[in-house]
Amino acid sequence: MKFEDFMKSEEFKDFHDYFHCSRNNKYKFSKNKFETTLEYYQHLYKIVKINVEECLRIFNENDIKIILFKFKLKIYGKKYTENKNLVISKNTSDSRKTWFCSKQQKLL
Repeated sequence: MKFEDFMKSEEFKDFHDYFHCSRNNKYKFSKNKFETTLEYYQHLYKIVKINVEECLRIFNENDIKIILFKFKLKIYGKKYTENKNLVISKNTSDSRKTWFCSKQQKLL
């Protein structure tokens, strides 16, 4: 299998997810993503000789970008929401504190 085909395959998507999850879980890789991908590709398809420069170009064109998502708390610990609605703060029966805004949140 050509490296470009590999980069578009399900095997690479699975590898990308594994690599990304492993980084998030603090597993240590001794190589960067490209080097690790190339090593995985060579092992998976038993390839001995490879053009690293060409593979780097293909990798840069086809790599799945990691989209960083920042979770933002909209009610927790606030007195007012972004829309200037009052946030109600109460202590629960088990001594936890909860925040609620009936104009922005729906009860399930």
